[in-house]
Amino acid sequence: MTYHARLKLFTSCLSAISFVVLSTLLAVSCQPTVQKVDYFGQQEPGLIPEVFASGIISLEDR
Repeated sequence: MTYHARLKLFTSCLSAISFVVLSTLLAVSCQPTVQKVDYFGQQEPGLIPEVFASGIISLEDR
């Protein structure tokens, strides 16, 4: 096998491996991440506004 044939085979294999690795990384990075939020023991926010941490964060004068 000549030098040029081996070089062509090597670059083809390297391209194929790179494609597989990059495709896998892209597929993994596109997965949505779901985070659970505690809300300090209160109910999750809805459509109706509610006072949060009355007397601590939500003060009368603000």
